[in-house]
Amino acid sequence: MADRLLVGTHKGLFRILRAGERRWEIERGWFLGDPVSMVMALPMSPSVYR
Repeated sequence: MADRLLVGTHKGLFRILRAGERRWEIERGWFLGDPVSMVMALPMSPSVYR
């Protein structure tokens, strides 16, 4: 199972990290206030595209 999720919402894009066995935390947000309907993360690059 992945330890990191990228979640696009109507309020922006968020990176969510596993903080424990049943706990998750929002680590960072991008495009706050803008709707994000699709996300593409390249494994070899730290860039995030929407």
